[in-house]
Amino acid sequence: MVSGGDARPGAALLSAVATFGVRGTGFLEWSGSRSLAGHSLTRKGGSLNTNPKIVAWMKPSCGWSNGVRAVFGKYGLEYEDKDIINIPENYYEMVVKTGQQFQPSMEIDGVILADISGEEVEEYLIAKGYVSGSDAATDVPIDAPCETHEEAINIAQPSAIQLGDISER
Repeated sequence: MVSGGDARPGAALLSAVATFGVRGTGFLEWSGSRSLAGHSLTRKGGSLNTNPKIVAWMKPSCGWSNGVRAVFGKYGLEYEDKDIINIPENYYEMVVKTGQQFQPSMEIDGVILADISGEEVEEYLIAKGYVSGSDAATDVPIDAPCETHEEAINIAQPSAIQLGDISER
């Protein structure tokens, strides 16, 4: 329950949001320890550095995801690429960690960036001092959907846990 007695589903996540947005409007970022349906969301402490720990939940083939990969490549950043289409557990992990179902989403040194484009990732990395801006070109657009963006995609859920379980805890 959030202070003030707000027991709505997701209220803990809403109270944890410091800056919120979707593509074109900013990033979802929170700090401190928060709870979402029994799962702890904690920003890992430490100072910023040029070798951030990055975990990215993305589709194997998607304009937004490829834009994020292009930004990481442009700056030579290592990252863990978690396929949310072919590995259902990765999709579930993304939903639990980020509190939403959209990709690309990532965790950079303990900070969650949800439903974000490559352009926004680059802005974030520059703003936080991980990289200096660069005019270097990328092989793909960093802010474009895939050609099949409007088509529904069937993402299998882990057999033992259904997404409805998140709100039931």
